[in-house]
Amino acid sequence: MFIPQALTAENFADNVVHCELTGASLQNLSLVSQEVVYPMLSNPANRETWSGPASKQVLAQMNGYLSSLFVTVGQAKGKTLLPLPAPDAFDTSLPEKERVYALESAVKRWIDQVEVVLKVDSESLLRTPVGSTPSHPGPLVEIAFWKHVCEDRLSVLQQLESPEMRRVAAALVDLKSPSGALMERTIQMVRSACDEAGQNARFLRALLPLIQQLEDELDFARIEELFVPIMHTLLLIFTHSTTYNSRTRLVTFMQMLCNSVVAGALKNINGETIFRRIEDENVTEAMRLIKVTIHVCDRLKEIFNQYKEKAISTLQTRAWDTPRETLFARLDAFLERCQDVLEVILIRACKCSDQSVH
Repeated sequence: MFIPQALTAENFADNVVHCELTGASLQNLSLVSQEVVYPMLSNPANRETWSGPASKQVLAQMNGYLSSLFVTVGQAKGKTLLPLPAPDAFDTSLPEKERVYALESAVKRWIDQVEVVLKVDSESLLRTPVGSTPSHPGPLVEIAFWKHVCEDRLSVLQQLESPEMRRVAAALVDLKSPSGALMERTIQMVRSACDEAGQNARFLRALLPLIQQLEDELDFARIEELFVPIMHTLLLIFTHSTTYNSRTRLVTFMQMLCNSVVAGALKNINGETIFRRIEDENVTEAMRLIKVTIHVCDRLKEIFNQYKEKAISTLQTRAWDTPRETLFARLDAFLERCQDVLEVILIRACKCSDQSVH
């Protein structure tokens, strides 16, 4: 729009369209699109001068836009939202072929979304995308992950079992479409996945106080006291859970536990702390810190091996019979680095001793 005069405080409101953007911009956009724009476009009186094909195309694109926007709003909230088909999908005045296409398209989209929800696994949290910095998540991330997955899958199940979506399934059955039976099988899969996520989240809650204490402990040497109760609780989970009892679950948890131990160790013996003590001729204290760290990390592996023997003798599965290289790869690499630093400190200590003799 051409503004023939300079903008002033007096004419600004008349010549410039302005609005306030809130933190809920996506939700507002979705609401306006559904409650204002779509009713205007779907009103036949507003399309009197349009051709039939043009009218259908615009409405189809608008429905696709609303569905995508609805899904995006859910993703912004960390939820999986399943968009309903357009209202005219139930219009019996439309040709049956068009109704079937609209309903089947909606079901296909739901199934695609459900497949994504069912594929998520905490094991993926340990993989680092190419070009990204490793995050090294700890067990708290594992516990929070299954809590979120449980909530998301329950939400999807509630949507699929809602009256609106049951109406879609019933309509497809009436229209003799195979998508009706496919939707029922999908609901069964989601229900089973909800049971798995719910059980995982429920059992892992028993570990939450211990893991939180491990993460919050300021004295690194004291976290050794937590290893036995953590391993004992983990073994109980594997004994009584029917879902959190596989080798994948064990590997994921132990790698995350090692991440937490390494993170605590780095707070205790970061490079700046160690080499400052060496520069201050406080070699003895630097050696003590390194040796305490090595001892605590070795104790984790020793205690795991003790419970591994118990698990192999008591559990029916062989989940705990896992190569230690798989479980402790990062911890072993960290211990090797600690040994290298300890050798450097010992060399420095020897030099200091020689200088004092001379």
